[in-house]
Amino acid sequence: MEETTRKGGRGGQGLAGGEGAGCVGGATNPVSLCEQAEPAAHPARPPAAEELAQRLAEAIESGDQGLACQSAGELAALAVPVSVRLRERAYPAQEIRWALVPRRAGQPGRDERAPAGRTTLGWVCPRCTYVNKPTRPGCELCCQGRPEGYRVPDGYRPDAAEQARLRGEEEALQRYQQVKEQQQQENYEQLLQLDGQSLVPADAAIECPICLGIVPPGEGVTLRECLHAFCRDCLKGTILNSPEPEVPCPYIDKNYSCMGQLLEREIKALLSPEEYERFLDLGVSIAETRSPCSYHCKTADCRGWCFFEDDVNEFSCPVCLKVNCLLCQAIHESMNCREYQDDLQARAEKDQAARQTSEMLTSMVQRGEAMHCPRCRIVVQKKDGCDWIRCTVCHTEICWVTKGPRWGPAGPGDTSGGCRCRLKGAPCHPHCQNCH
Repeated sequence: MEETTRKGGRGGQGLAGGEGAGCVGGATNPVSLCEQAEPAAHPARPPAAEELAQRLAEAIESGDQGLACQSAGELAALAVPVSVRLRERAYPAQEIRWALVPRRAGQPGRDERAPAGRTTLGWVCPRCTYVNKPTRPGCELCCQGRPEGYRVPDGYRPDAAEQARLRGEEEALQRYQQVKEQQQQENYEQLLQLDGQSLVPADAAIECPICLGIVPPGEGVTLRECLHAFCRDCLKGTILNSPEPEVPCPYIDKNYSCMGQLLEREIKALLSPEEYERFLDLGVSIAETRSPCSYHCKTADCRGWCFFEDDVNEFSCPVCLKVNCLLCQAIHESMNCREYQDDLQARAEKDQAARQTSEMLTSMVQRGEAMHCPRCRIVVQKKDGCDWIRCTVCHTEICWVTKGPRWGPAGPGDTSGGCRCRLKGAPCHPHCQNCH
């Protein structure tokens, strides 16, 4: 049964329908009603139902609330389906507040109660009080979610309509999962395709943040790390003018400076082979100059260099294949350090280069940058790191900070002599940097 109430005036109270009728509480959009209020009686209905339906229609149209409620109650007692259509002049559309729609048999309305001896299965919507089927996840009328504490009764068997709905929901869920998996697969394939490219093109037209030029679709470059997009020329200029081997993203505005970096393969794709080689040389040069443990080969015009460790005294250059002495900072492959320094002294009188080298060694000893071995008296130098060094000629262990032997006459472990570092927990010198 269809019933309608309005804000005030006639019929201000909701009507209780019979079985198969009910109401939806809450605001709805205006409902277009029929031109005439008339009963639509089924041929199989008893005459009493026809008369009650006619009386209900007339009571609603005339605004007789009491008679309408009485007629509706009597119709409910008969438990037969009826339909009442209303003229719009009886209930103007702008005053409609409640729309009462047909209900399935066995679902009571707001003011209905289940007949004695009959249990109503389902959950009551907390918003509109509509009694929903137990398996529905949300209200059929207002879409309010099912109460969290509600559980489908044990042994409940859905009817045919409910089974059809459940099958439809399951099929819809399967279709959704299929579409989702298909989309994920497409995204994955697209990601693999982009990963195989050195540069990610900007699909849409962009305005380059550097030159402010408009870049057509597909011609701009989107950086992988931060997703900022630029024109190729501006990115190339950023790389070539970068003072650092790690090129930062050039995006910057009044409030933000991007901390992302260009990847190696992006740099290589943007530069020509010659430009890329120069870029690599710059990075190597910067790494060498900034490292305190780097050593450059002494062969003239050789580009070879290395990082050295404390316990390594020779460097075999992979470029010129010469062996450099790290202690003497020279190449003397046919001589040991003592022979080389003696030879320098001998050649210093006639050879200007030898004299300059000898003067340099003497100056380094005077400035404390080098020292004479306490046993064989050759010039030794600390490269970096701790204060322990060992002479390459006599293999004496030396304490750099005290400029003397590390151990006593008996060698390693003899604390009767040497610097006696850490004896009784005290360092050998206030500036000792661990001479072992």
